[in-house]
Amino acid sequence: MDAAAATRIAATTITVSALGFGLVQYSERRRQQLLTDLYSGKGEPVAAIAVRVMHGRFPRLQRNRNELLEAMCFAAVFGESGESRSLLYAALTNAMAIDEYRRNIRSSVADIQTIITTNSPYTDLVQARQRLFALRAVLNVDDDLRIRVERAEAYSDQIDDMATPDERCTDEVHRWGALKEVLRQRESVVVVCPHPDRDGSIAGCATLALDFHKVARTTRQVPAATPARASADTETTRYAVPAAERFRLTESAKCLHRAKYRRNAPELSSIASELAGIIASHPVYEKAETIAIVSGRSHDCSVRIGTEVAHLAAKECITLAMQKEYALESKFILAQPDLVRDRVVILIDDVYRTGDTLRDAAQVLRGAGARQILGLTATCTVSAIISQ
Repeated sequence: MDAAAATRIAATTITVSALGFGLVQYSERRRQQLLTDLYSGKGEPVAAIAVRVMHGRFPRLQRNRNELLEAMCFAAVFGESGESRSLLYAALTNAMAIDEYRRNIRSSVADIQTIITTNSPYTDLVQARQRLFALRAVLNVDDDLRIRVERAEAYSDQIDDMATPDERCTDEVHRWGALKEVLRQRESVVVVCPHPDRDGSIAGCATLALDFHKVARTTRQVPAATPARASADTETTRYAVPAAERFRLTESAKCLHRAKYRRNAPELSSIASELAGIIASHPVYEKAETIAIVSGRSHDCSVRIGTEVAHLAAKECITLAMQKEYALESKFILAQPDLVRDRVVILIDDVYRTGDTLRDAAQVLRGAGARQILGLTATCTVSAIISQ
């Protein structure tokens, strides 16, 4: 090989290497720009990326796929465009069908929850928290199982006393044998089974509630303007109900609302009496020695209810005070940890919404050495989504 040929080969090699390096740099810049657009929540780029993912067009490298899904989750929670958010929901729902993507999405949702919890005391993240709840609901990620159990179900001949209303409920509190005793005194009760964390542990506590906070309003009705002769034909027709009227408060929720916001003492005593009745009839709750009350940020309703329940049930009563400034590990402080050490503790709050409050309070009680923690609330929302 002469010198000229060697020079040409060397020049070609350098050119190809430069082109390859340039393509790598271009690909990296494009990837960085794509992630920047997602994290910034820009409407059009986010929509374009979501459509690509909906059609199964993912990056080839696993690292890039993971980064893309994480950025999409962040855009769904922190992005500003409502139209692109619906596309992100659809794209992430499709991705949840694949095990690898599902694990990554669950991890990203957990990371976002940590970010919101850490920064909530210092900045207003109410909207981001609501969007995270909506994302969890759409993807069916990390929401607690909430079931209303009726008396007729508990006394069916095919019910095994050691079984639970759902196979995902694993706590002894929710076994049919225990629920039967409660349902001797009342028509129904709501059971809440907390979702396990990524490591399989349960951060919250098995909970019972008097009823759901809201239920769907019946839409099977005939408009007032319908002629009488046409009533028979249209009796089963469904009519659209405005969004604001699609759900109504249950009787327990109405009672709680009057006790909480109008400071109606008889209504509060009625709620406390029903909760004390559950404690007296449930074989596990009845063995508890201490009642711990979750204090509210702006209302003392849960404290007033819990104090009266403790009096009626003849249990020792303590209060978990909310800290004004709290770190990631807890937003509550327990002044007398000796009162819960090696004891069964009933944790009382007024409403079970997202489960975060009882989860944080349960962690404090476990840290103080509580042997078992049982949740008890007046009402429970149907899901973790908080309406606008």
